[in-house]
Amino acid sequence: MEKIPEIVTPPSDISIDVQESAPSISNNSLVIYEKVTVKFQLNDLHTVAQVYSNQSSIEAVKKDIGEKFQVKPEYLSIRQGSFRVPNSWRLFEVESNRFGIVEFQLSLNRLAKEFNENVDNPSERIHLDADVYYSHYHLPHFLSVCIPSDDCEEANSKRVIVEIISKPIVKPYVGGFISKKKEYHDAFTQTGPVFEAIKWDGVVSRECQAGQTDQSLMTKLDEGTQMFGEATETIFVEKRTNSFIAPRKFESVDELFETKINKVKIIQRNARRYLLKKFVKKFAAEWRERCQRQPEIDRIRSENILDRFRRECTVNTFPKTKEDFNLLYTQIQRWKEAEIKRINQLYVGGHRIAELHVILDKEIQLFNGIERLRTKLRKHNAEVQTGKMLDQMGTPTKWILSRERAILATNVDEESLDSLRQRQLALLIQFMQSKKFKLD
Repeated sequence: MEKIPEIVTPPSDISIDVQESAPSISNNSLVIYEKVTVKFQLNDLHTVAQVYSNQSSIEAVKKDIGEKFQVKPEYLSIRQGSFRVPNSWRLFEVESNRFGIVEFQLSLNRLAKEFNENVDNPSERIHLDADVYYSHYHLPHFLSVCIPSDDCEEANSKRVIVEIISKPIVKPYVGGFISKKKEYHDAFTQTGPVFEAIKWDGVVSRECQAGQTDQSLMTKLDEGTQMFGEATETIFVEKRTNSFIAPRKFESVDELFETKINKVKIIQRNARRYLLKKFVKKFAAEWRERCQRQPEIDRIRSENILDRFRRECTVNTFPKTKEDFNLLYTQIQRWKEAEIKRINQLYVGGHRIAELHVILDKEIQLFNGIERLRTKLRKHNAEVQTGKMLDQMGTPTKWILSRERAILATNVDEESLDSLRQRQLALLIQFMQSKKFKLD
């Protein structure tokens, strides 16, 4: 964005405005520090409010409110009525209403308007949008409360800005060590054991708040020997259970820790090597097995593709169900769209119309063929249903005996005149439906 040079107002003009509408404040007066509520009137519909110190300058206020609206402070203008407030003024020098609230009219100055005139893209223009303010700052500093009047008229109602004070609870600090990660006081430094248990390093544990001491070892005389006199003071008798301690080179704590770390590294390196070999063997076995099964997988895939192609050919040639006919209609629609696209690319004018008529005739022929297949299928299904019904009606009545008598006797079939007649009619209908029967 091109930077526009700032236009400075002559001092004479500023002094005239200040003398006409600015209050007179002595430089020697003392001002008590306090917070001031500042209302910014954007237009007739939108009003925002913020809290500032009465020592804040107008320039600082412009910078803060400009960040919230995402507008540079040099493009903002703050006024009280027709008076433009200078940047060097502070909030205690500005007039406030009877509630102690400072009211400003926030708008764009002449520099912003000249910049907007030189920009063609509307999205790059500078504007004060309340949606930008509220979308980035969800927690307001104020609540706007509307107090209706006694006569219940909207014109006499008042709107009061109420400040929101946030006072979160702060845990008391009772002294000692504070863990910044866990965000609580360490139990050891708050309570702690007695001093005798914590005067040696490594003896006290902060986790359990208890002293850890080593148990004293006492070697008892479990085997006796017959000695008397001065022999008890000068003679040493070895026993089978004795343990001998051999001295070795002195090793400091740091050297011991480094030795342990090196051993741990060796163990980790060997463990990673073992896991790598294990994974390589596993994946190599899987790869060899896959290579052995690959011809079978390819054969099964080709057979599945061939079976699917055969099923599609069977469905296209001999459709039976409703889904098969819908598939045929879908294929005809795709063929039609592809042909129309091809004709639109190759032909224009009368040739295009002629080709479209040809496609229409072919489509009608295909639809008629599908409808003939549907009619034949319905007729065949009706004949099959009629044959099944006649066979069922011509079946003799079967009597089933009880389980006790079924062992000694067989089931009984009862022929009736109706069943005989139905069988004769079924034979007659089959003869009439056969190709040998012809009407003269």
